[in-house]
Amino acid sequence: MYQDFFGFREPPFRITPDPRVLYRNRCYDEAIAALAYGIDQRKGFMSLVGEVGTGKTTLLRHVLESVSPNVRTVLLLYPTISFEEILEQILLELGVPLGATSKGAMLQRLHEYLLEHTQGGGSPVRQAAGEGTARGEGRRPRDADDGYTRSPRP
Repeated sequence: MYQDFFGFREPPFRITPDPRVLYRNRCYDEAIAALAYGIDQRKGFMSLVGEVGTGKTTLLRHVLESVSPNVRTVLLLYPTISFEEILEQILLELGVPLGATSKGAMLQRLHEYLLEHTQGGGSPVRQAAGEGTARGEGRRPRDADDGYTRSPRP
């Protein structure tokens, strides 16, 4: 309907945020610069938070498209899950074998991975954003396809 009327080449509205249509303004440019600085300076953990519908996920996906291949990223869209589930998701996204799933064991595996990766010259980064933060939603299904391709596993 919109496509034909307005002459769009593709549907203008999608469920998954599309970084190709990021609306740039001063605030967004500052956030992009801060995230890029954190990545360049190997700050490690970074988080972007904001109100529902402000474009956090689109902005993060825009930043992720410009990240060097040696930077490993984990995008948590719904971080209201438990700490243990967040650890599990981070390890899975980084391709780290889980083994034992106790909090202590997972923290140790993450610590080992970060040491190995940074000693090899890599820059581990974790970026978190999502509507679930503001709305208090629960866990997102693991097999949900968000339409975004992540960097390949090592």
